[in-house]
Parts: sequence; C-alpha cells; structure tokens
Amino acid sequence: ILYDALGTLADVVRSELNKAEYIQIIMPPLIKKWNELTDEDPNLLPLFNCLTSIAAALGTGFAPFAPPVFLRCMKLIEINLIKQSVLIFFYFPYSSEREPTERDFLVCS
Repeated sequence: ILYDALGTLADVVRSELNKAEYIQIIMPPLIKKWNELTDEDPNLLPLFNCLTSIAAALGTGFAPFAPPVFLRCMKLIEINLIKQSVLIFFYFPYSSEREPTERDFLVCS
C-alpha cells in the first residue's frame, strides 16, 4: 500500500518531487528495500511500479539511482529470458499441459 501511495504521489506532483530534501527522504528506504529483496521475491513487483512512477517524476534527480536499478533490470530480463527458453525447449515438448510462463518480472524490468 505504501508503494502505491508513493507512486500515486509521484504521478500527481510530478517534477515538484524533484527536490533534494524529498529525494533524501524517499529514495534511501526504497533503494534499501530494492537491494534486500531477492530476484524471485514477488514483493519486488510493487516496488518496480513505485520506482517507475518516482523515476518519471524525478527525471534527472533519479540519475544517481539509475545505474544499479538499470543493471538489476537487465539481469532480471536475462534470467527470465533464459528461464523461458528452458521451458520452451525442454519442458513444453514433453508436457501435455501448456502452462504460461511467469512474465511479470520480465515485463516490469
């Protein structure tokens, strides 16, 4: 709920959020949580949505946080594309069920 509230706040106030005092309040706990959650943790998905809104609102104010967020997103894309490839080539040909793969991490990344 807090992620949704922060994301909504960022969507509403937009560039007004891009002030050093606000960035110092909002970003450290979000980045701390970003670093604590594992790549498979479903709690990462609401954080993704929150950070998307905050990054758009902060614009250049998000620049110090962008490199580690970008690198992790690229890592998550790579991991999930590999998982998807493994499912397509090794699981589906031998399975009678065609289960959709979990794509939320790929899409959010």
